[in-house]
Amino acid sequence: VRCSSCSGGYFSVTVLDDIGATTKCQQCDAGSSQPMWGSESCELCAEGYYQGFTGQSACIRCPRGTYSTGKGSTACVSCAAGRSTDGTGYRSADDCKCTKDSYESTTGDCIPCGIGAVCDGFGAEPKALPGYHLAEVRE
Repeated sequence: VRCSSCSGGYFSVTVLDDIGATTKCQQCDAGSSQPMWGSESCELCAEGYYQGFTGQSACIRCPRGTYSTGKGSTACVSCAAGRSTDGTGYRSADDCKCTKDSYESTTGDCIPCGIGAVCDGFGAEPKALPGYHLAEVRE
């Protein structure tokens, strides 16, 4: 009998049968990974990461415009319409900000940037273009 270590994406489990105890390799579940060979367990994906397939050696950062809360995510959640994250690997809906050409009102809604203003999005305040000024009125 030739023994070998379980590869990345797998972990070893002991199985009892009528002959005795033996070890076999089992795939990591979706939402987890194992980069190392010869491991006895898999690691849940961290917040901001996901893994949608079994038997994987790495978790994937949530792409721009998505996030994942909690460990062991099998998919990322999309930000609400008009909102996005400004990068990858975010962990909360609070990280989803109004996108370019809009700003967040005091009620939390995304408001389109008005004529004579520029809005960079992602939490930045509107700025007046040359020849304009910003009114103090914000919804």
